[in-house]
Amino acid sequence: MADLILLHGVEHGSWCWKPLRDELGRGNSGFDRLITVDMPSCGRKRGRVLSRLTLASIAGELNDELRNAQVAQGIMLGHSIAGILLPIMALEDPTRYSRLIYLGTALPDEGQSIMELLGTSLHGEDPDHVGWPIELATATPEELSMAMFGQDLSEAQLA
Repeated sequence: MADLILLHGVEHGSWCWKPLRDELGRGNSGFDRLITVDMPSCGRKRGRVLSRLTLASIAGELNDELRNAQVAQGIMLGHSIAGILLPIMALEDPTRYSRLIYLGTALPDEGQSIMELLGTSLHGEDPDHVGWPIELATATPEELSMAMFGQDLSEAQLA
């Protein structure tokens, strides 16, 4: 058995894994431990200043947390923007992970930003970009958040 490490995506925190943790906790999950970590400025780390952070420093901080938790040969599951961090973390500390799992992750080309990967059109309109679920020019931040993250949530979960 191994530890399962869960790394959230943008605008989330380790709290987003609660339904999965609850489901895995109902029976034999096959994992020694379920570990959730928060990226800087997210979840339990809200309020952190990001201006001096790099992908490498974020990966290093997360690896330090996992070293402190004595994770070895863990299975890391990352969602959304975590797809960028997973390989950096594994390259920095290869003994920490036995497998990386990418769940709906963002994988921009070398040198491409997430915003460049998304583009400005609607999803499916431009084969060179991921696109957006609703029109950016007319959507409120709340509508965009709902369209991106809340389509399958109940009212209680969304709140």
